[in-house]
Amino acid sequence: AEQVADLNSARAVFKGRTPTEQARAEISATLSIYNFASVIGDHFKKGRYPKLDVLMETVKTNISQVINTPKDHWKRTRPYVIDPELSLGKPEVSFSYPSGHSSCGTMQSLILAEVFPEQRQAILENGRAIGWDRVIIGKHYPTDVNAGRVLGQAIFRELMKNPDFQRDLAAAKAEVSALRAEKN
Repeated sequence: AEQVADLNSARAVFKGRTPTEQARAEISATLSIYNFASVIGDHFKKGRYPKLDVLMETVKTNISQVINTPKDHWKRTRPYVIDPELSLGKPEVSFSYPSGHSSCGTMQSLILAEVFPEQRQAILENGRAIGWDRVIIGKHYPTDVNAGRVLGQAIFRELMKNPDFQRDLAAAKAEVSALRAEKN
């Protein structure tokens, strides 16, 4: 019964999407941290903050197994496999639960909110949207997205306990502060 309800929710979101929502979802699927430029500012570009770039790339590389392990355990079939009418774009190679995009979007937003605290709320909202965008384009069920958000928060909490991550985060914050001070 829960699976049927989840599939019906995914169908409703997919069928009710607007062209604007679909376009945003297709862009956010890239998981580029620079998709946050719309809320952080035009200055947030690749190469502008090299320490932050390296930090985010390192984290993305290091968390892939943490995200894929539960996917491989649960082996949940994606909504578009069950209902081909939900198919949009290329098929995904991994399983559905939990949403890796939601995990990454949440984790990215939490890190970026630490670096750009003045835009915290908008950054966190953007991170949440990354997960929901996956329902909009038929790649996930709503429960996949919720589980991905929980996983992303857990990853971030664990990262914050890591001395190497703390050092690199502090360096990224200092880099951003220094560049802002130069600008003013």
